[in-house]
Amino acid sequence: MRKYIIKRLLLGFIVLMGVVFVTFFLTRVIPSDPAAKWVGPRATAVQIEAATIELGLDKPLFFQFFNYVSHLAKGDLGRSLRSHQPISQELLEFIPATAELVFIATLLAIIIGIPMGIYSAKYKNKGIDHVSRLFSVGAVSLPTFWVALFLQLIFYNWMEILPLGSRLSTQISILYDVPDITGLIIFDSLITGNW
Repeated sequence: MRKYIIKRLLLGFIVLMGVVFVTFFLTRVIPSDPAAKWVGPRATAVQIEAATIELGLDKPLFFQFFNYVSHLAKGDLGRSLRSHQPISQELLEFIPATAELVFIATLLAIIIGIPMGIYSAKYKNKGIDHVSRLFSVGAVSLPTFWVALFLQLIFYNWMEILPLGSRLSTQISILYDVPDITGLIIFDSLITGNW
């Protein structure tokens, strides 16, 4: 068992290093200059050169890669080219929305999946079992981005009940002031009774 765990950890480390390596070199072969993106479209050549030095892009590729890996090992993901904020800080801003999505998906999986599994087992090879199996295989095999686009089409375009670009529709944001207690809109609404 110990050999298996060590082997899996070693393989996981190799995959992780492969992802880090590929990510680093893909960002270097993209035909855009990160220093020019960093300073903006109206930057002068002097500003771009200063940004190149500041970002360490003037150093050899090996040193850039070593610097990249050492920063990753410390948990420093760098700064965003768009906002110049630390990427870890930007990721923290999206954790509440991600947690809500995980919570809702888990709740739906429990509410729909468990009863479907029970009925499928109880009525094996009957109509409900075939429908359940078709639904399960379809849900697993369809690409998530396609399902998301399809759900947007249904709930935003046709039914007009969910927002498209944010967690709340503009009308709800204007009409109801949901206080930011936990950062999770669902829980904040439940805590304040504002639903």
